[in-house]
Amino acid sequence: MNSGQKAPLALTPEELRALLEATLAHNDREAYVMFLIGVAHGLRVSELIELRRRDFEETATGIQLTVQRLKNSNKTTQELLSAPNPLLDELTVVREWIKDLKPNDRLFNLGDRFAVGRRFEKYARLAGVPTQKRHIHVLKHTTGILLRKSGADIVVIQQALGHRSVQSSMQYMRITSEEILESRQKAFAMAASQ
Repeated sequence: MNSGQKAPLALTPEELRALLEATLAHNDREAYVMFLIGVAHGLRVSELIELRRRDFEETATGIQLTVQRLKNSNKTTQELLSAPNPLLDELTVVREWIKDLKPNDRLFNLGDRFAVGRRFEKYARLAGVPTQKRHIHVLKHTTGILLRKSGADIVVIQQALGHRSVQSSMQYMRITSEEILESRQKAFAMAASQ
């Protein structure tokens, strides 16, 4: 890794929750569902716009989403995630969202990627997300960074994001300056307590 390169900008868990809460506070369930799916699967805006009901399949354990990734990436099939926090309970939210859709129906009617980008920027601003993170591609980066921080190895990140090459996934292995500061503070606190 080139130490001169920065980690991709990603939402913190607090910023992600604030973003999703902002969509709900403004009664924009469609944006909420889109952003939740986007971060749960690390999807690009163009991939989100193209989602149809037929991309979701009920299984014995829940629902799977299959997406042919863009930019020469691999197709991925992933289980929808459930969570104790209803805000992040993708399985329940999406099951309700798609229940009345026909197989060829689009999940979202938010416009083109530029319109979706403007909507994301609006809610990111309302949520207090820093200006440099107010672009929708930050959802994909958030997925990659959260995977790394959870302890996922590079191959898991590669497969989760549909990257054909592990080199595409390497950007998520870069450490942020905030992580460096946090680690230094912990180390100093540990040294000070001895």
